[in-house]
Amino acid sequence: MITKDDFPSRLDEKRVATNAAISPPRRDVHERRADIIGVAQRLFVRHGDMSIGLRAIAAEAGVTTGAIYSVFRDREEIISEIGKKTSVDLMVFVRQRAKRAKTPREALISLCLSTLEFFIERPTDTMIFLYIIERGRRLNADGGEAGGLPHEAGIRAVIETLMQQINEAKGVFESAEDSRRNAQLLGAALTGLVLSAHAGDLACPGDELSGLVERLVDMHTG
Repeated sequence: MITKDDFPSRLDEKRVATNAAISPPRRDVHERRADIIGVAQRLFVRHGDMSIGLRAIAAEAGVTTGAIYSVFRDREEIISEIGKKTSVDLMVFVRQRAKRAKTPREALISLCLSTLEFFIERPTDTMIFLYIIERGRRLNADGGEAGGLPHEAGIRAVIETLMQQINEAKGVFESAEDSRRNAQLLGAALTGLVLSAHAGDLACPGDELSGLVERLVDMHTG
């Protein structure tokens, strides 16, 4: 026999609703990681440097440092994830621009020029990307395996795209070693220009910057 005790009272219903409001559904790892990455990026923008630590990130996000460690190894992994997204945005940007080129040489010039424009227009991404490159250099100097870090996938994609465009511009497919060396040299030259722009030392009008990039391209494809 069914009695009124088998049905929740209005008080029970109110208690369940209150508990649900106090304890919202647990968010998944991807959402929590995305939130922390967004907070870290905002702090880097606000302070204009990369010295922000996990405690500051945790305080801004309203969580404990333990909560951050539950989804990230350390601060460097957070920076790597930001760098990875920057690399993806960069490659989408430069490839869209390169589609307008009519010759392989024009495509390579477009790739280099649009890379500079991308970073000149996005100083925060420049700061993060330069930090990641410098960290990779330090790891290499210390005998570490920088190539195994997550952010390196983005940097490798840039170098491999440069390799392909250089080969096509030269009309000769060189050995992988020679091709990679040329791409790394051109990449280093572009990084130097990005660094100069970030420091405020590169004040070239558009036409002068285009001419500078064309000379760089000719040096590495001639």
